[in-house]
Amino acid sequence: MKLIAALVGCFALIGALTIALQGYTHGSAALRRARDRATATLVLESQVELLRAGGFAALPPAGAQPFPAEQLRGLPGAAGSVEVAPGRTPTLRRVRLSVDWRPEGGPPGHEELVFVMSAHGMDP
Repeated sequence: MKLIAALVGCFALIGALTIALQGYTHGSAALRRARDRATATLVLESQVELLRAGGFAALPPAGAQPFPAEQLRGLPGAAGSVEVAPGRTPTLRRVRLSVDWRPEGGPPGHEELVFVMSAHGMDP
């Protein structure tokens, strides 16, 4: 009888440890995804501020240009781009900033910001 109770206790302990280990594994993956997403958002926000500081006249020509690689440090397999398109009037430009990354063992990530810039500044 005591042997059966000991075996049941061991199996219960093994089951509890397995569940705890799986929770830790899934939790750390979720934290890594959240950290990568926050890093990508910070990169995009800093790029917006650089474009805002440069003003309308300093916007890149229409089309897509890559971000400098040093801005993407910390994101595995990352690539970023700035895409400028004409707006509804000659004094407007639609700007789309995007960052894509590929973490090891996880799904690819993507973040983007889109805004309109005019000769008078940015939309709120």
